[in-house]
Amino acid sequence: MKQKLLSCVLTLALCLGMGTCALAADTPELSAAGKAGENTITVTLRGAEPGYWFGGVWKDNELLCLFDGAADADGSWTAQVDIGRTIQAEDQLMVGLSAQNGSGDRYSQTVALSAAPVVPDPKPDKPSGGGGGAGGGTSTPVVKPDEDISKAVFNDVKDSDYFAAPVHWALEREITSGVEEGRFGPELPCTRGQIITFLWRAAGSPQPKSLAAAFQDVAEEDYFFKAVCWAVEQGITGGTGLNVFSPDMTCTRAQAVAMLYRAAGAGTTAGTTFSDVTPDDYFAAAVQWAVDREITSGVGEGRFGPEQPCTRGQIITFLWRQFDRT
Repeated sequence: MKQKLLSCVLTLALCLGMGTCALAADTPELSAAGKAGENTITVTLRGAEPGYWFGGVWKDNELLCLFDGAADADGSWTAQVDIGRTIQAEDQLMVGLSAQNGSGDRYSQTVALSAAPVVPDPKPDKPSGGGGGAGGGTSTPVVKPDEDISKAVFNDVKDSDYFAAPVHWALEREITSGVEEGRFGPELPCTRGQIITFLWRAAGSPQPKSLAAAFQDVAEEDYFFKAVCWAVEQGITGGTGLNVFSPDMTCTRAQAVAMLYRAAGAGTTAGTTFSDVTPDDYFAAAVQWAVDREITSGVGEGRFGPEQPCTRGQIITFLWRQFDRT
């Protein structure tokens, strides 16, 4: 046990010194999600070699906790990890682990976790003629094309913002109603549940053929239930593990673009544009497709930022460029 603990500490020290490590093509996928006000995070590992692995969580070079586990026969593992402190809004945490890849080689991997309040994005009420919401609810204001949407609806969206037109479009089509009155939350990280719901609504909210829950963490009363059922039928998502969708997990830019790519039914796209996207990455074709369609141009300096959290402003912009762009 002491040897394992020492090895873990050494691995974390290496990760702290190097940031996100360069990974081989057959490296498993690590993801993590957390909510402000809680003291646990959800850690998911997929595509690992079955067997023992260990990791830790830290903030600003301070080690918060150590954890370990063993991947299933299919190389998946999901668990709640107690970090020993309350997560604060906008916390920037790092999660790292050491495990074996498909070749049996030992490797280290880290991912960033941007904690923020996760607010469900229910479908907005349709405005009634008199301006008040039916049934005591609050209606989303009707936004006319010539109105300043920052004044009409959200105080955190300005006309000069790159996502201003996409937000306007999303409101008109009832794709989003914001996180609270007068606030869209463009810089908040988007969850998997929110992104799949946005995508479903942008596609016209099609009725799924079956309403049988595909995942144990998706219930019929969840606002994203039909969206997830539809997405599974369309081959857009298969979840994050055995019978798990992880709706509250922060969605990365790579995951978001991959979902849009699958929803579009696009064929294989060759080529790579960014220095942090290799031809063997599961999202490589999706990213190149998005570049070809001018859905994304990356985060700057020749990078796509695949492991960065996809913000609400970014995903609404992606959807607008895919479905409308007028």
